[in-house]
Amino acid sequence: MRRVPAWVAPASLYLVAVAARLSLAWTRPFGDEAHHYYIARHFGHGPTNVLGMLDNEWLFWWRPLFSLLLSPGAQFGFTGFRVGYVLLAAVLAPALWSWLRGRGVSPVASATAGGLAALHPFLVVWGVRAFPDGLMVAVFVAGLAVWERGRVLAGAALLLAATWVKEVALVGVAVILVEELLPDVHRDRWDLQVRLRPRHVALLAVLALSYVPHLYAESIGGRSPGWSRDGSLAAVVDGAFTTIWFVPLVAVGLLFRQSRRPAILALAYLAFFGGYAVAFGGRAEQWYFVMPTVLGIAAAVAAIDAARVSARPALRRLARPAAAVAVAILAAQVLLPAATAGKQEALHPTVDVFELSYLETVRAERGRDQDLWTALDQLRGDDLHNVFLVDVAWFFAIWPVSERADLVATAYTVGSAPDGVWVAAIEEVANTTFLRVEGTPLNLAIRDVYEDCITVASREYVILRGQGCQGRGAQLHAAFDARQVQA
Repeated sequence: MRRVPAWVAPASLYLVAVAARLSLAWTRPFGDEAHHYYIARHFGHGPTNVLGMLDNEWLFWWRPLFSLLLSPGAQFGFTGFRVGYVLLAAVLAPALWSWLRGRGVSPVASATAGGLAALHPFLVVWGVRAFPDGLMVAVFVAGLAVWERGRVLAGAALLLAATWVKEVALVGVAVILVEELLPDVHRDRWDLQVRLRPRHVALLAVLALSYVPHLYAESIGGRSPGWSRDGSLAAVVDGAFTTIWFVPLVAVGLLFRQSRRPAILALAYLAFFGGYAVAFGGRAEQWYFVMPTVLGIAAAVAAIDAARVSARPALRRLARPAAAVAVAILAAQVLLPAATAGKQEALHPTVDVFELSYLETVRAERGRDQDLWTALDQLRGDDLHNVFLVDVAWFFAIWPVSERADLVATAYTVGSAPDGVWVAAIEEVANTTFLRVEGTPLNLAIRDVYEDCITVASREYVILRGQGCQGRGAQLHAAFDARQVQA
């Protein structure tokens, strides 16, 4: 019987990961993804036709390798940007297989972990939405695979690259350094002696260089990371590995050599984001959990595989039930519709989460922001000279609106009153006012007063042409006051 060539497994995993992600590559941009695209395409230079647009060069230097790696695809438009991201982020699946094989995990278990990285809906979604996290974890895991094979310089270079894709990778690098330093720490009474090896020096160099781009970005007007607030420890514990029930399984990974490093890294990220929530009230956004989820998969699969062949009968007996529980949880996540009775309460008992099945995730991604693009497609010719965006997310002003319109202005109705600037913008300056439907008094008042000027109306967006409805400043004030009373 002929042996299967060694390249077949990683190549197959890569192709499966690419295929799963390309099925969603033509969906609409998600949040900051539109901004990431413009930064990668123009190397940090913002659009000159968006009024009030601040200098974006610091955002390029914030995570320079992320933008540089995606810039070639971005030159072909947003689809090229997305496809370039998919092709790079899909490296995660074979990289995870390679890392676990190097740690002595069986071929079947390693392929299982790689398959989960390729096909788990959470990782598929964040392998399509071009955020730094999906690319960071792919480079980080590839770095671990190379590092643990004794290729110090190449491994260190990849680990440094991961931190330049997104700085939070330095948490993992620090954990690896501590883990590898501990065997070389010796205590002689009151003296601690540390023997630095070339591997330690390389990791120290990675840590020293990892934050340099951020420091430069902050020196030219940027901010430090970690803006989100109102986080909770419960949300972190539940979200880090996609459900709280995987936490014990990841922790079991500490018992075995093959799974110990993945478990330590996974739990370190859980502790990091948990500490961020407790100490600073920081909120870990869902895409932050890409790294701990991948590390958790590695730890859980490797632990079950190690238990299966353990010399201790008690551990061997636990392997099959543990695998059955993991499969049951994954099946519930992937196969059961979100409305299935008890699904959310069973998978997420401590937090309020609405987890979709795989098919529901695909449908949601394909339908997301359809209203926005349908409305934008109604704008042609003179409509696109001066466009006034009201309550539309700021990143959509950068793309796609800035690439379609001659001049773009943005404003938000939260806390705003209808002064003369608002009236002039709607009735005189803008050829088109493009308004997202919100419940603020001013947003409601604009739709009340200019209802007969609305040319396009959907559930989420309204387009009106205010130049044909001039002289309504007093009516707008009255409508605003009435809406304030109602509120």
